Amino acid sequence: MAALTGKPPSTLSRTINNDGFWPDVDVRTWIEAHRLPAEYQDALILECLRTAMVEVNRDLRECKTAAIALGHDRLVADPAINDSDLVTWAEAHPELIDGEPVVAVLYRNAVYNLAKAKALRRFATIDRRPVAENEAKSAPDTEAYFLDEAQQNLGGIQMRMLLGNPGKTNHGVYVALL
Repeated sequence: MAALTGKPPSTLSRTINNDGFWPDVDVRTWIEAHRLPAEYQDALILECLRTAMVEVNRDLRECKTAAIALGHDRLVADPAINDSDLVTWAEAHPELIDGEPVVAVLYRNAVYNLAKAKALRRFATIDRRPVAENEAKSAPDTEAYFLDEAQQNLGGIQMRMLLGNPGKTNHGVYVALL
């Protein structure tokens, strides 16, 4: 039986394992939260998510290196690993939203938004209906929105992990003493 998204449950129940430092990514969450069209094939969905993970991990390489240098082997705790000696970066820098570390929320959103932009870019190659019917699915402005969102999420992680200023946000206001 297909889920409300039009995808069979086996596609939705997949988790993509990450590199051991960054959190794993849940396919179901991405499909449902970002309302992927049912026309997207499983291979495209997985390729977009994997590629986005690779790119986000690369963009955050300096954050990972800094965290490991401070003795943190993982960003967040993995429930499958019961290692009481392990102190994650998120445990050492507690900033939570709904009980989840903010850096994990930002990481997944960066991956999901970048993957959505990649999927939109690819939609034109699988779309066979008239352009007017699919404008919102593949419009360049929509792709740019998701790319911008991914960059904001990456910036939030970098600010917290490299600048050591969790909880404080720069709202575009700069003060200079002359």
